[in-house]
Amino acid sequence: MADFGELLVQYSARVGRLHRGEQTVELAGPGGGLAAAVDRLGIIPLAAGLAEGDRLELEDQDVTLSLHRQTPHVLLRVKWADGPELTEALDVAPGSSLLTVPDEPDTTGPRFLPDPSTRITDLKAALHDPQQTLYFTSSGVWGDGKVGAGEPLLATIPAIDPGELGGASFRSAHNVRAAYIAGAMAGGIGSPEMVIAMSRAGLLGFFGAGGLPMASVRSGVEKIMATVGEAPAGFNLLHNPNEPAVEEETVDLYLRHGCRYVSASAYMTLTPALVRYRLTGIRKAADGQIKCPNRVFAKISRPDVAERFMRPAPEKILEALVANGGLTSEEA
Repeated sequence: MADFGELLVQYSARVGRLHRGEQTVELAGPGGGLAAAVDRLGIIPLAAGLAEGDRLELEDQDVTLSLHRQTPHVLLRVKWADGPELTEALDVAPGSSLLTVPDEPDTTGPRFLPDPSTRITDLKAALHDPQQTLYFTSSGVWGDGKVGAGEPLLATIPAIDPGELGGASFRSAHNVRAAYIAGAMAGGIGSPEMVIAMSRAGLLGFFGAGGLPMASVRSGVEKIMATVGEAPAGFNLLHNPNEPAVEEETVDLYLRHGCRYVSASAYMTLTPALVRYRLTGIRKAADGQIKCPNRVFAKISRPDVAERFMRPAPEKILEALVANGGLTSEEA
């Protein structure tokens, strides 16, 4: 049987209310994780547990979720504090186990009966293990137990995989395990070894090529690309107004070796070398979508610099690149 207090902890809502007939049960939960829990667990486990006429409300910091069973549908309403309201009818058959509520509701909050064998004695080590759920009561910190019975549950730190943090769109766009990068620390601090290790871990790291002699940059690029193959790996492209030829030579090197990610550093405006890197190989696919193989991670310090990176490349730069053979007319 699914207990209301256990559900509240699982979905990390701040407040939960279950309306059943003339009875209303309100419990306090850990809070701070309702939106993430819905993304991870879905709506169906909540909706399937409702009997005819039941109304379930879950509130968190910036969002309120309401489910009302009206056979054959469950009416879902989601309202954000600073945004729109979503209403949708879900076709969800009632589950075999309905939500249970206590005969005498305990409005002091969820309760927890610890498993004595899971007492946490080294809290620092436990906090460094993101895949360990922690339950806090007045008698200690625990790794497992039964929610809904026992002593008051003061707080919960739910388990989470690092790959679930940040934007799923980032992971998908860049084919990485987690939305996390190791930046291009210049002078080779972001070493080839670091970039290779990040790539092998399914993450994205940037080679700190800025400030290195071209021979060292070339050696680092060759080592990284020979090791990682098609896996993600990034490279620093440092704006060099005093030696633009170095910037151009670096772009030549990256394009020649198929380096698909650069970290653009110290740019106050776009340069021909950076535009050439970004647009080389851009094309329109058969389905009409624009495919641009080279990605630029721009380090920015002011909104006006960000705006330059977000706009299309300047016409004058494109015309000059076509004239000198840096880009084809189609790419421009």
